[in-house]
Amino acid sequence: MARVILENISKNFGTVQAVKDFNLMVEDKEFVILVGPSGCGKSTALRMAAGFIGSPVMNFIPCRIVAEDGRLIIDAEAFQLPVPEKKVTYYQKLAGSEAIFGIRPNDIYDRLYAPEHLKGNAVRAVVDVIEPLGSEIHLNVTAGKHNLVAMVDTQTIVRMHQEIELVLDLNKMHLFEKDPANLRVKTGS
Repeated sequence: MARVILENISKNFGTVQAVKDFNLMVEDKEFVILVGPSGCGKSTALRMAAGFIGSPVMNFIPCRIVAEDGRLIIDAEAFQLPVPEKKVTYYQKLAGSEAIFGIRPNDIYDRLYAPEHLKGNAVRAVVDVIEPLGSEIHLNVTAGKHNLVAMVDTQTIVRMHQEIELVLDLNKMHLFEKDPANLRVKTGS
C-alpha cells in the first residue's frame, strides 16, 4: 500500500515564503482536498507533493527496467514499453533494478488520435472516470494495478468501464531510481 507523507515542507520564491512548515499524510486510496484563500500555498504544496513544479501532475508507475538485446524495457507487469534509443545511455545504470516510470497526462493519447510515429507504444487500460473539460477530456484509467490520468482529444468516444488503447510519447518519459525515491536520473535534456 502506498501513502504520501510530507513533513515540515517549505517553499520560497525569492523573499516570499509560499509554504511554511507544511505537514500532510495521505493514506492509500484516500481523497484529500486542500481548502484555503487564494495565494495561501495550496497549489504550491500540491506541486511539491507531486515532485515537480508544473502542471499537469505526472503519472508515477512502479516498474522494473529489463535489459534485452541491447535495449531497455520498462516492465510494469500490465504493460512493457521500450526506453527510447536516445535515452538508453542515460538510463543504462537502472538495468535490472526497480524504478519509477513517469509520464505526464498530456503525453498519453487515445490511439485513434495519436501521432502516427507513436502508435507502437500502446497500453491497454479500462476507463474509470471521464471528465470532459472543453478543449480536452481527462480520463482516469486502470492498466493492470496501475492508475493513470490521460488527457485525450475531444473526439475520443469512450464509456465508463470500457477498454481503451492509449499511446504514450516515450520521448517525454522519465525514469526515477526507486531508492532514494523519486531521484531523477540525469537525461541531458
